[in-house]
Amino acid sequence: MLSSSLPNPFTPYGGIFFADQAAALAKAGIKTGFICVQPISLKSFLSSDVGGGFMYESEYRYYGVDTYVYRFFQVPFTRIRPLRIIRKKGLELYEKYIQLHGRPDLVHVHNFQAGTLALELKKKYGIPYVISEHSSNFLNDSVPQAQRKAALEVYTNASARIAVSPGSAAAMEKFSGLPFHIVPNLVDTQFFTPGAGKPEIFTFFSAAGLIPLKNQELQIKAFLLFRKHFPDSRLIIAGDGPTRKRLEQSVLFGLQRHIQFTGALSREQVRDHMQQASAYLISSHRETFGVVAIEALSCGIPVISTPCLGPESILRDPKTGILTKDFEVSSYAAAMLELRRNAERYEKVYIRQFAIEHYSEEAFVKKITDIYKPIIDPAVS
Repeated sequence: MLSSSLPNPFTPYGGIFFADQAAALAKAGIKTGFICVQPISLKSFLSSDVGGGFMYESEYRYYGVDTYVYRFFQVPFTRIRPLRIIRKKGLELYEKYIQLHGRPDLVHVHNFQAGTLALELKKKYGIPYVISEHSSNFLNDSVPQAQRKAALEVYTNASARIAVSPGSAAAMEKFSGLPFHIVPNLVDTQFFTPGAGKPEIFTFFSAAGLIPLKNQELQIKAFLLFRKHFPDSRLIIAGDGPTRKRLEQSVLFGLQRHIQFTGALSREQVRDHMQQASAYLISSHRETFGVVAIEALSCGIPVISTPCLGPESILRDPKTGILTKDFEVSSYAAAMLELRRNAERYEKVYIRQFAIEHYSEEAFVKKITDIYKPIIDPAVS
């Protein structure tokens, strides 16, 4: 696998879904390696306290996956420079990898930026590649003009192209004029497990960056309407970002006990909050997929989401949650009230089983290897 993002001390959640996919393949008995050439913004570097020792080159093993990483500083407002560094350093890491592990049968690359390296490997070594695109920039056609040509070349030369949701696939097909498979992201169902019992207070929980795109203001306004009917309830908002101060100031004095901001949480802390919540909230303007939705479902709690593309394909079973009809406060509050009044309909065991059947590691491996096999061995098709 190739990507331009993996979890690291500067961005702990960056590319964690890519690492999880590689680990799932390794657990299934497929020899899997990972190469990542990752740009680190100066802001991320300066806001961390880990220092420069984690920059540049490193090697480690992650759940059976031999991983080779090179990190470099992202120069603001540059579009082509990162692609050149990804290709150059990625080729160097590939040479190191094959000396120890041999030539791979297939490359699976995440996002077109790292796809420029996959294209180089195909040209130089004849190794076929598939690409999964996760960027939300294609949803609103905001891909930088300087990168469009590179993206199209990467997609055109791929043996298969993958999107994580129907909405994302439609956007990608419109951009490229090429067909895309749909393979959803996965959730570690052994990590995201249900909590014991029910919370004493009916609790809504959300975890995301506090940025305009995630639209947490909608949650707060809708919750205030909801509390007129169920005053003994709580909203917990996890995450940090530029809108945090404004969101906190919007909470009226005396409501702090009912609307809480936790700041950024670890993956373990997010899971713990999900296990203690009654429902999970997504209020985004758009999402390519929405992994937090399937993490919540794996914990057995229902999800309320705006119609922001990604979650629309997840919440297709009404027993797993509610998709609002629009982005209005009244609609979101109505969904919260409907879920609260009919809480007995959302059974923990059913919701979790839905997540396992559709988004577990086993489900992902089956779908992705069905794409891999005819590429590696054309006789299979």
